[in-house]
Amino acid sequence: MFNIMEDDDKIKFINIFRSYIIDDDILKDVLYYDTYDVESDDWWELVSYVLYESVNLWWVNSLMNGINNPFEELNTGSSIKLLKETYVPQLLREIRSISEL
Repeated sequence: MFNIMEDDDKIKFINIFRSYIIDDDILKDVLYYDTYDVESDDWWELVSYVLYESVNLWWVNSLMNGINNPFEELNTGSSIKLLKETYVPQLLREIRSISEL
């Protein structure tokens, strides 16, 4: 998904300085997303697990909501956009192709 780099000691890491954005057309078209009302104790990882059955896709919905710091707590009662599961494979393909540039 992201370029995984390797240092001289063969330790792998991700380039966190590469940024990605989601096209505004997707954010405006309800065909691509569902909304979710944040409950107490929700975190991006939990929402990701509930929707995609994987905590590793937490970043997808952070991108959908323009979140710069995913370590801040979600606001209980707020409504967030969640990319529909059917579009995740396409998103991953597009990010892989961007990462190869």
